[in-house]
Amino acid sequence: MLGFGERLVNARKRMGYSQRQLAELLDITPTRLNYWEKNKREPDFFMFSKIIKILEVDANEMLGLEKKINEIPHYNSLNTLGKAKADEYIEDLADNPKYTEHKPNKSTAVFHTNSTDDNSAPLALQITTAKN
Repeated sequence: MLGFGERLVNARKRMGYSQRQLAELLDITPTRLNYWEKNKREPDFFMFSKIIKILEVDANEMLGLEKKINEIPHYNSLNTLGKAKADEYIEDLADNPKYTEHKPNKSTAVFHTNSTDDNSAPLALQITTAKN
């Protein structure tokens, strides 16, 4: 599995940026970017957010986390906007019972008390089961 540095290099090259160009877009020195690409250091959350926006990559992809959706043919060839649209379609399909497998019932727990004195009031648990 590739490290963050290798994923960063691949994403940078996919967008056609040199190290210097990406460093300028991130408002950092090329040396700092080089440290990240060589796995000597890692960016903080703020810089990570800038990286994924500039390079138009999925945060999970940059972190080395794979989503099941990546197994769908052609999904990885989509840009960020295309992936977001595909995710929306999948959510819509998943919400439609015509296209989904049987879902288990969801239970909601609600605690009730008969007193405003939290130290002495007995609690009652009510479980509500909702069918989807």
